[in-house]
Amino acid sequence: MREVTVAEYQVSSNKVAGLSFGDVVSEDDLPGVNVAALIEGGHLVPKVLRKAAQIQADEAASAKADEAESPEED
Repeated sequence: MREVTVAEYQVSSNKVAGLSFGDVVSEDDLPGVNVAALIEGGHLVPKVLRKAAQIQADEAASAKADEAESPEED
């Protein structure tokens, strides 16, 4: 399985068209945008950088914890 890095950014200015200060976006939300330039200009701040495999592991652990908390029905 090929690992894919998923990056999220928090908008840190009101100068990004269509977004507001504090919004969290991924690279998929910014097609054709020079993300590096927005970071350098102080308009985006990297928020989360995780491998897709880690995201899946986190979701599986969360689901398992939810199952453990819910009582079993007979």
